[in-house]
Amino acid sequence: IEETPDYVRAGRQATAFRGLAASWWDCVFDNLLDGICPIHCRTGWQWDDVLHDLGM
Repeated sequence: IEETPDYVRAGRQATAFRGLAASWWDCVFDNLLDGICPIHCRTGWQWDDVLHDLGM
């Protein structure tokens, strides 16, 4: 839990890919960190953050 802010700032979020692969789910909507993404700015989502998170 203590390492979560560092991972978020680096644009890395933990995802249980093995669990998803074993499930019956076809897709997952993760709420995109609910607006807390401080990759480029401490105040949360900015346009560059959205583009980075979408991989553009």
